[in-house]
Amino acid sequence: MIEPKRGWLQRMSSETRAMVTARRVGSTSVWARGRLRQGMGLTLSLGVALASLAAPCVFMPRLAGAATPASECLKKLRANPKVAEVELKMVTLAPAGSQWAKSFQSWTDEALSASDCRLWLRWYWNGGGGGDEVRMVADLRQGQRHGAAMTGVGLGEIYKDVLIFQAPGLFANWPELDAARDAERPFFEAEFRKRGFEIIGWGDVGAGKIMTVGFPVRRPEDLKGRGAWHLPGDPVAPKLLAKLGAKARPTSIGEVGSHLGKDIQAIASAPYVSEQLQLASKITNITVITPVFITGALVIKKEMLDAMPDDLRAIFQSTGKKAAETLTKTIRFQDGEALKRMKQTKEVYQPNAEDMKAWQEAFREARMSLRGAPFTPEVFDRIVKH
Repeated sequence: MIEPKRGWLQRMSSETRAMVTARRVGSTSVWARGRLRQGMGLTLSLGVALASLAAPCVFMPRLAGAATPASECLKKLRANPKVAEVELKMVTLAPAGSQWAKSFQSWTDEALSASDCRLWLRWYWNGGGGGDEVRMVADLRQGQRHGAAMTGVGLGEIYKDVLIFQAPGLFANWPELDAARDAERPFFEAEFRKRGFEIIGWGDVGAGKIMTVGFPVRRPEDLKGRGAWHLPGDPVAPKLLAKLGAKARPTSIGEVGSHLGKDIQAIASAPYVSEQLQLASKITNITVITPVFITGALVIKKEMLDAMPDDLRAIFQSTGKKAAETLTKTIRFQDGEALKRMKQTKEVYQPNAEDMKAWQEAFREARMSLRGAPFTPEVFDRIVKH
């Protein structure tokens, strides 16, 4: 038996070190210790361009028959958790059983198998016991969690300018978002790194639509005086709601359902999210316009990533990148299918040319009000072309 490379734990803060145990591994490793090259200029946006990692992973060839099935790893871990050399505590607002949860569990299984049970991702659903992404980021900074799958709101708690991609009405479709995010990816990933976080992959939550309970929305003024939901910590939504004359109702995901149809009458939500959170059944009207493409990303504390043995770091990054790319394709498809289902059961309004012009002007004014506060003018101007 051999101990992990000397200095592995010593490079971590005492706070993080207290949560992580480097466990003994067999003298014959199924993976040769591959060295990661870290020339990183990673890209931006929660939402969707999940393309290549700024830190490419370099593997030595896998030994024939070396991988252990994830099911066998889980049996070993139940009998003895110390089988895992590195245990990562990962958190997300996604509910158990959702498509996001299924994808993250598949990532966990692949990482377990590829590492022969040495790398274990333990997921905490629903924000890890309630709460919102503001608290999730606080938990990451305090070392209570190591990584997360977050929406743009959580990412904005780390670096506010990433939320420019969720500026009202900025993009007409997914390809426009993809192009903008890809162009800025190196900049944003570098900014996250400066703040102690690594982005493993970018992804999407869905294309937000205006959904209401008990009344139609055709033009911006139809929301005046109505209670409208947004996530706590979101600096963008309140600006737009103020422009529309709506009453902002910041509410955690776990509580919005009990308020919908009462003090909250309107939401801007992705259709698939509405189904997964069991909100769709309460919705009566949907306006087919996209005020925001809701973005997200997989992140980990840089300190934690740097402290991993080289081969486990490579496995984590490679499998995480793959999981993010796969999930993005799946979520975009599922979101489109959910919209089709909602159109069959809700009163639907497709804005005409005159109404669309009114919406675009409202979005433009709300966007421009974000320049300077909270967003850096230089970064804002690069991304927002009009």
